[in-house]
Amino acid sequence: MDIAIVLNGPNLDLEVAEPYIICADGGYNLLKGEKTPDIIIGDMDSIGELPENIRTRIVPKQKDFTDGEFAIRLACETKGVQTIKIYGAFGGRPDHQLANLGLLRIAKSQNKKAIIVAKGITVSFETSFVEHETDRGDIISVISSEGDAILDGGKGLFYEIKDLHLNSFDSRGISNIATDNKISFSIKKGEIYLFIIKENSII
Repeated sequence: MDIAIVLNGPNLDLEVAEPYIICADGGYNLLKGEKTPDIIIGDMDSIGELPENIRTRIVPKQKDFTDGEFAIRLACETKGVQTIKIYGAFGGRPDHQLANLGLLRIAKSQNKKAIIVAKGITVSFETSFVEHETDRGDIISVISSEGDAILDGGKGLFYEIKDLHLNSFDSRGISNIATDNKISFSIKKGEIYLFIIKENSII
C-alpha cells in the first residue's frame, strides 16, 4: 500500500492519488475538501476547527519533533506500507524545508521507501546503488547528507561521476544533467539526497 503524507506547506501543486492519506496538522487545509484523509496527526495549532468523522492523533504543543516527523513515524508503522510520498514539503519556512528532508532519512532508518514529491520534482534519500528513470534534460543534483560521500560509476549523466568526493552540502553535486532515460551511480561511502528536477519546474 502506498501512503501519502500531506505536510502543512504553503500549497499543494500535485494531486494526491495514494489510497491512504496522513495529514500533518494544517496539511488537512491543503486538501480543500477534495480528499478525505484517513488520519490527521499533530498539535492542531494550524487546522482551526477539527473536522468530524476523521480520526485524529493529537500531540502536545510543546514537543521535541515536528508534526511532519510524527506523521512519517506513523506512516512507517502502518501495516502493509510500501512507498510513502510526502507532499507540501517545499515553499514554506526554510528551516522546515531542511527538516523535511530529514523525514526521508527517518523512513530509511525504518527500512521504508519514502520520497518527497512536488511539481516536477522528486527527492529521495540514497545509501548504496542508485538507479532512477529520468527524461533527457532532467536536472540531477546530489547533496551529501552528513559528512563525506564518495560516488562512482555514473551512467546517463552529462558530467562524469567517477570517484567523486563530496563534503556535506558540497555544491559540486548540483546541476548535473540526465542524458538518457535512466541514470545510475554507486555510493561507495556516505549518504546522499538525490534531486530529480524537470526543466522549468518552479516551486
